[in-house]
Amino acid sequence: MSCGNSQDIKSITISQLKPLLVKEKIQLLDVRTPQEIKDGYISTAKFSNFFDTDFYTKAIQKIDKNKPVYIYCRSGSRSKKA
Repeated sequence: MSCGNSQDIKSITISQLKPLLVKEKIQLLDVRTPQEIKDGYISTAKFSNFFDTDFYTKAIQKIDKNKPVYIYCRSGSRSKKA
């Protein structure tokens, strides 16, 4: 998956994300573990466990590469790496 240059990757807050969920058709990719997802999740998100050995392959298959993707995890570390 190519993200273009690093300027294409931006961090946003939850409060900035909420309006996007309502107004736009965005893609959410949750990269948390199944155990973390049990604690709560966004219903429209697609899931791909960052720690799976085939994470990249699974994640790519779940998203439309022609649309922006918003990636989230528990603390921000995995989503930034993803």
